Amino acid sequence: MKILNMIALFADAAVITPAFCTALTVLQFAPANTAVTVFCVDFDDTEFEKTYDAFSRLGPAVRLRRVDSAKDFEDCVWRTALGMATWGRLFLDKLLPGDLNRVLYLDCDTLVQSDLTPLLNVELGQCSVGACKDQFQYMSDAVKQRRTELRLSPEGDYFNAGVLLLDWKSVLDVDLLARAREALRTHRGSLKLRFADQDILNLLLDGNWHELDPAWNLQSFAMAVTASRQPRIAHFVGHQKPWSKRCSIQMLKFRRMYAGLQSKAGPLAQDFKVIPFVVQLTKDKVRLTLAHMLRRVTFKAEKEAKRKRDFKNRLETVFNAYDHKTKP
Repeated sequence: MKILNMIALFADAAVITPAFCTALTVLQFAPANTAVTVFCVDFDDTEFEKTYDAFSRLGPAVRLRRVDSAKDFEDCVWRTALGMATWGRLFLDKLLPGDLNRVLYLDCDTLVQSDLTPLLNVELGQCSVGACKDQFQYMSDAVKQRRTELRLSPEGDYFNAGVLLLDWKSVLDVDLLARAREALRTHRGSLKLRFADQDILNLLLDGNWHELDPAWNLQSFAMAVTASRQPRIAHFVGHQKPWSKRCSIQMLKFRRMYAGLQSKAGPLAQDFKVIPFVVQLTKDKVRLTLAHMLRRVTFKAEKEAKRKRDFKNRLETVFNAYDHKTKP
């Protein structure tokens, strides 16, 4: 069967087990003419051997490829707190064949929750890229600041690059990724690229990307404050991940999901406690009197409730705008 669509993930050794979980959910929901390639960035021989052992259990639809960032990534990138694997999406044109229909890039902290066929068939019009608005930037009212830092007009949109739908022929025809790499060379010293490749793609595609339904990249911040959208692809942005030692109560459902998925990873399976140690008391808090603690908790609860209401209202505005725009 000819492969028409490719799902691409980039992982370093630190996140290869979550990447395995992502790949498992992709296999559950991807159409038959779709394959998965997991690019293993800067793995040593031992790490890659364990990874190959684990992923070989998933069958021929999942492919592994080693990537040496020093050789395969150009001199336009640099080491960031996000790791070298984050740059991988900018080099997909050098790593994937040219005869694909669609390429779906996924971050390794995502879980697919719904049939991917409707997403892979989305009509992108004149655009090469489909993406979702970055919900965290909107709910924290930071879009104007982010765009201003990129020297774009404050009035405009900003997308999250953790889920990218690429019309592959169009991406190659317009040389999009090579232009993104060149933009990195041009702007590396002059712009505040806080979110690295995501920022450079927003700069390059300003106003020229197709907005996807927010459910295709529903971020954990959004899931914590509103239930008006159910995730088709859940994206666990930020430092709190379902597999980390500390995670919020809202993530326990996904923590249980990860526990089940990663248990199938063989040599990559981790010692995973489903119920995490969520609360850790500091010495200062222990010294507080019970009454003082109660006042603090009440004040913080009220403040947090107001913050969540504000976040929810901003998110609902984004979701409603998308719904209104796509009504027949």
